[in-house]
Amino acid sequence: MNQAGDGSETTSICAFIVAILCFALLPSSTAHHSNNDSVHSSFEFDQEQGMTTAGTVSMSGMSHHPLRNASWYLFDLADTTTPLEQGDYLTAVIPQPNGFKWNLSFDASTYDCTCVVEIHVPSNTNPNRVDLHSFFVFLGEENHVPVLHHATFDFINTEELNENVSNQDSTEAQHHSNQQLHEYSLQVLDNTTVEFRIINPEGASNDSVLKADVCQAPFGICVEDSVTMTLNSQRESGVISVSLNSSLVGGQEGIWKFSISAQDSLLRTSDSITMMFIHDNTPPQVRINMEANAYERQLISVFSEGIDGYAGSSVSETWSLTLPNGSVRAPLDGEIVNSGHLVFNLSQSGVYSLELTLRDEAGHTNTTITNFTVMNELPKAIVTVDGLTTVYDQEIRMKQGANWTIDGTQSSDNEPIAYLWIIDETTSIRGVDMLVPTDFSSTGTFSVELIVFDDDGATNSTLITLVITGGSESVSGDHNMALPITGFVILAVIIACLVSWVNRKPSSALPKWSATNPSIHHEEPIEDNDDDATIEEASAGG
Repeated sequence: MNQAGDGSETTSICAFIVAILCFALLPSSTAHHSNNDSVHSSFEFDQEQGMTTAGTVSMSGMSHHPLRNASWYLFDLADTTTPLEQGDYLTAVIPQPNGFKWNLSFDASTYDCTCVVEIHVPSNTNPNRVDLHSFFVFLGEENHVPVLHHATFDFINTEELNENVSNQDSTEAQHHSNQQLHEYSLQVLDNTTVEFRIINPEGASNDSVLKADVCQAPFGICVEDSVTMTLNSQRESGVISVSLNSSLVGGQEGIWKFSISAQDSLLRTSDSITMMFIHDNTPPQVRINMEANAYERQLISVFSEGIDGYAGSSVSETWSLTLPNGSVRAPLDGEIVNSGHLVFNLSQSGVYSLELTLRDEAGHTNTTITNFTVMNELPKAIVTVDGLTTVYDQEIRMKQGANWTIDGTQSSDNEPIAYLWIIDETTSIRGVDMLVPTDFSSTGTFSVELIVFDDDGATNSTLITLVITGGSESVSGDHNMALPITGFVILAVIIACLVSWVNRKPSSALPKWSATNPSIHHEEPIEDNDDDATIEEASAGG
């Protein structure tokens, strides 16, 4: 009994070791797939596309990566908004020396459709990435139509999701197959060869034909009724190829919509694949609108016109600016209002060259060049003295020891300027915008000139005569103010005396009259009556 037990224990240990070695030889689950080829080789189907069943769907295959979080969805190609069936895991996953054997079985007996099963395998390294594996099936007995797809259709693809796959609602699952069957891009209609494959329902022959509904659709929507035509095609190794050229649209330039479908021998028609083509044989017309001259630091607006001659056309624009020194640059971000509108604010004078190249969607290009001149605006020298704006060669008198300034900051230009002061043509002061009393050694008369320079070397100057007087003398001015002030004081005194004399009060005493004989001093008594003094005067006179 003990020997039997020991043998059984030894067998279990050996089996355990073999299992560990098998798992060690499996591809690492953390391997990173850098391209679709590695994705394709990691997941395989045992069955051929287009399996037909009226009951249970049974699928199987191999995967080189773990499938612990794999989920699946069943979509009807006629209505892909909501999955018909779904599951959070596969039916079985069995480890194998070279990967994992998987199986998926589910009941589909209630469905009659042309459907697709999608198996979603989340990435082990990126929670927002999922590998989508598509398998087309015909369920039930009705509603079976051919499945037309591009020869380059990706049955296995990688999608980037906006959130973790594990948290994504099943009704919002990415339907990779339907997206690939209907997405399209603009192509040039010039003997373009397009290749397709067809998955036919059971019982259909392989002589399906390709049909196309063609219309002009500048914005993706037909502007007129479409025309249905049968396309000439060739078959080779299961691939149907068709050559598309401008004769199919009568040579008319524009954007055309081709809705291509397959029709089998039983006249069953597949869903259509929409393809957009452009037919354009002429390059676009281009023109630049702008002023030919401008001053430095003046805003220059530039507008472009690009016309390609048909509705829905679009062009891409490439600008380049050649500076006066010969260097070339593209417009800066701050100079671009939009693709057809630029605004320049240039500080360097000279002749500029602006080049615009238009490229249309058919690859045709056209280039135009326009030259414009940026002119230098001359600076203007202005001198102010304590707020007084001077004119050329004006005399200014200032008192020594007072706090005054000779200011040049009112000088104007559309860009920074440099200052140069020249005193008496012997002393120069550079780099300051004003003079103060300490810049002059003593009293006296000085010639003061201000010269301003801009960055192009242009200059302008102005001149004043500065008279600095001693402390006891009068302040600035051209005339002596003492005499007028003295005259004003004398005039005021005279006016005051006249006013005082006119306003004098008269005497209140009555006049006294002397006797006729001056030697006799007779004093008569004064009567207390109201007689008028003139009467007394008449009586005294006899």
